[in-house]
Amino acid sequence: MLRALAIALVVGITPCASFAEEPKPKATASLTEQLQGTWLFDEAMHKKRSELGRVWDSVVTVKGDAFALSQLMGCKNDLKGTLVFDATDPKVVDLKIAALDLSELLPDYKLSAGTLPAIYKLDGDRFTLCFPRDYKGKRPTAFASSAETFLVTLRRAPTGFKEFPKELTLTVTRPDGTPAADVTVGGFMYQRNTPEQKGAASVWEYSNPGKTGANGSATLKAETVQSQLIVRDTANGTMAFVPVSPAKRANGQFRATLARECKITGTLTCDELTKAGQPIGPTNVYLIADGTPVASWASKDGKFEFLAPPGKYVLNPYGSEVGSEFVTVTVPTDRTELAFDPIPLTARAFALLKGRPAPELDGVVAWSGEKVTFANLKGKYVLLEFWGYWCGPCVGSMPVLIELHEKFADKGLAIVGVHMDIDGEVDTPAKLDAKLAGYVKDEWKGKKIPFPNALVPGTRIGMGDEEKRGGAIAQYGIQSYPTCLLIDREGKVVGKFGARDIKQASAEIEKLLNPKK
Repeated sequence: MLRALAIALVVGITPCASFAEEPKPKATASLTEQLQGTWLFDEAMHKKRSELGRVWDSVVTVKGDAFALSQLMGCKNDLKGTLVFDATDPKVVDLKIAALDLSELLPDYKLSAGTLPAIYKLDGDRFTLCFPRDYKGKRPTAFASSAETFLVTLRRAPTGFKEFPKELTLTVTRPDGTPAADVTVGGFMYQRNTPEQKGAASVWEYSNPGKTGANGSATLKAETVQSQLIVRDTANGTMAFVPVSPAKRANGQFRATLARECKITGTLTCDELTKAGQPIGPTNVYLIADGTPVASWASKDGKFEFLAPPGKYVLNPYGSEVGSEFVTVTVPTDRTELAFDPIPLTARAFALLKGRPAPELDGVVAWSGEKVTFANLKGKYVLLEFWGYWCGPCVGSMPVLIELHEKFADKGLAIVGVHMDIDGEVDTPAKLDAKLAGYVKDEWKGKKIPFPNALVPGTRIGMGDEEKRGGAIAQYGIQSYPTCLLIDREGKVVGKFGARDIKQASAEIEKLLNPKK
């Protein structure tokens, strides 16, 4: 099954909790009785990131040994399954999941039936589950999220819970305990100006901003709140991050106490690009609190800065030319400024390929359309499109590529697709055609893809945080989809081709094919 779907499934099906005292072993029947009723998600972690967004409006109902999960990724159909406890081991449970039709997300998109081997811990009204990311994974041995496992926490819903409130109330106090009036409340921080913009000072802005009243409280529309609330008193240099989850918003009340903010600064580096004489390129860094991004900083020189109250956070830098990394940073209570050590990043493979001959694609299992080589395409500009039928943006932008082919195929442009088989279901042209039939009919105006597509497997190589997909995907360092690379008439890699609307893309191709003399 698709990894994204497996993530959603995994996140949706299980419950997870906090770790208090080890509960005494209970008989299976007794445990089943304790789980009866309605549960809400409080945590859903994979690697160092929260996956709560996939189950933001979900409710888990347990009746007998059966469970039903509503609103998985917003789907109307419930995810259903059963909990099978091991009577000989108080920590072991199997999550037997029924097949689920998800065609409302993507045509012909289904979740197959299967079993997730899990471990659990029940602590009063909190239920913790840890399980592998897909059916093929092994049963975890510890309660921890990683590249291989998910950690999920469910809390029992409040008595009388019917639905999530449509409004939330946040009450904010200053460090001395007095109401914090007229302070900013928002959902995400981002800078409007960057240091590259004529030296202008950065100005922090907020998604869905608001203000507290005289009593230090603010009423917020629940639909505007996602995962974290940010509270900031710019006049006094204090702030707070307020974690939000489906379980926490069930009663509609939140409280926050402001603390002294600290300015975090740092720099991203890449020795490989420096040695190649290339700049680090556009980068972005997320500041992550409790698994959820709370702020971002975009830059072209690799520098970044954030504001944060005391606590432990994760920095997640990445860029168009460099890969992603996760680095822990701790803000002490007695600091107002913190200069972070330079963060080294690894160059993406395609960045190091710039100016070099494009390597022939590794691991192609079949071609949909005529087989091509870059050697045979010399003399033409080539757009090399990495995509997948399972990728919404890929499918959405395919009509642009089809039109570019129609306009420029006989004028010196070749388009070559590389379809990544994420779930092992597309290894022949016929299977790809079957997956695309719905798009051709409903979204592509009856047009099929007219240019050749290399079918490559999405086989994973490596383990844990070092895991990546092999073959052509690793060869070109592809980490997001769609990714389009431009190859010049000499067969050398130029870089990314980012135009995704037909007007802009056509204009850029025209300039390439007909440069001004």
